[in-house]
Amino acid sequence: MSGEIVIISDGEDDEIAFVGITQPKSGPSRPILIDSDSEDDHDLHAFLQASLISTSGDSVGGIKVDRKGRGKATLSDAVTTGFLAELDALRNKVPSPPPIPEAVERRPKAKRKSSGGESQGEKRPKSGDVDEATKAKPSKEEKEALKAKEKQEKQLLKDAQKSYQRKLAEVNRLRTSKNDVVREIHLYLSADLESPSAPIAAALPEIRTRIADNHSEIRFLPESESPIPGVIRFKRHLKAKWDPAKKQFIPLDEPRWVWESTILVIINAEELVDKIAAGEEELSTWASDVRLTLGLSSKEQMMVMIKGLQKYYSKTKSLANKEFAAAARAGLDGLATASKQTLPSRPPKERIEMEMVKLQVAERCFLVHEDMEDWVYNIAADVALRPYKLISKSHLNFCPTDGIKKGGNPTEVFELMLQEVQGITPSAAVGIAEEYPTFKDLMEAFEDAERRGGAAKGELMLQDCEIKTLRNGTANGRKLNKALAKRVYNVFRGEDSLALA
Repeated sequence: MSGEIVIISDGEDDEIAFVGITQPKSGPSRPILIDSDSEDDHDLHAFLQASLISTSGDSVGGIKVDRKGRGKATLSDAVTTGFLAELDALRNKVPSPPPIPEAVERRPKAKRKSSGGESQGEKRPKSGDVDEATKAKPSKEEKEALKAKEKQEKQLLKDAQKSYQRKLAEVNRLRTSKNDVVREIHLYLSADLESPSAPIAAALPEIRTRIADNHSEIRFLPESESPIPGVIRFKRHLKAKWDPAKKQFIPLDEPRWVWESTILVIINAEELVDKIAAGEEELSTWASDVRLTLGLSSKEQMMVMIKGLQKYYSKTKSLANKEFAAAARAGLDGLATASKQTLPSRPPKERIEMEMVKLQVAERCFLVHEDMEDWVYNIAADVALRPYKLISKSHLNFCPTDGIKKGGNPTEVFELMLQEVQGITPSAAVGIAEEYPTFKDLMEAFEDAERRGGAAKGELMLQDCEIKTLRNGTANGRKLNKALAKRVYNVFRGEDSLALA
């Protein structure tokens, strides 16, 4: 019978760590050497070979595996005693390790693990417990600093949201006064308009004063950027962009200057008449060339301001009257052969008006031939006010434009509701509220009137409500008329949604 033996050696200090012999079994015997360090195991390996050969007479080879491996060997019963004796002698030959200096601290030796991979009598900790144990707990100061940082970040985010809401409310504030929006527009005039002979030269000082009073500016473009004479362009300081989906302005991170899609061209009446006299399509061709040169599309607006057209009409009429008077005087004197003084061939007023109508239809031009000082300022103000008209169109036309009013009780709230109906003044709302203090009371009265006489009865239900005071506070005893009574009824009881538009 033979036994199985397992030998484990430590490669660090050449010690035999474990020797085990199992129950005897039949069959050939082979020793297995387990060593983590294969450099110093030659003596032990040779000893095993010699012991087995000398005892059993058989040639047996050793098998080496690493520390994590495991192997078995079988030995005969006859060599077991001699093998153990030789093994003890080999252990006595191993020299003792040199002494460790006092200054050098020896590294603690790791605990041995059994073949199962765990220490004897010790439970392996969980990975989560090790991570929590090794993780250093923050100190009180660190916790306070972390809380302060989080609080500061939340405050910064809150302040940023408040700032954005303020900007959003500011850019979406409804503006109806031209004087408030002119400051957003700067006027850029072509270089030729700076000369004393320009059509706008006489009106320029007053225009400059009015523009400056509203915190705006007038600038002149260089000649290289003035291909067309007499042009006025507008540049806006853009702070927000219109969102058609949300129907509101979205503030921009960085405001910028952009050109408006409206230009103003100033031309003398004599120059306009010359173009009309040159041919029927000459005026329209000139307008097309202006658009092409300035890079304007058909959707962009072009305005033509004609200076002195009414004076031209007056002058032409005066010359025609003088010619007629001279001809009549010559006929009365009997001077049949007197030379006629005729005016140069100029188009009549009817033709000039017709050509200007063609220009408006073909080129979508807006013609102005009135006082230049007022029109230049008004056009600039209209261009500045144009984007804010989108806000008014995005809401119902009967909604308040000066903020939301509040009431302290149901009757006051009902009076504010009535004042949103066109034509209902505060005193008229008070008169209706005296008869019907709440919205519920009014609706129940309308339903009762409809049951008794239909819609016609309901329309006339409020006509007897008394209006005690006028807008200026003067006492008055008149009553609400039929038109206002019907309008209130249609607002609260009507089914036609377009009636409010």
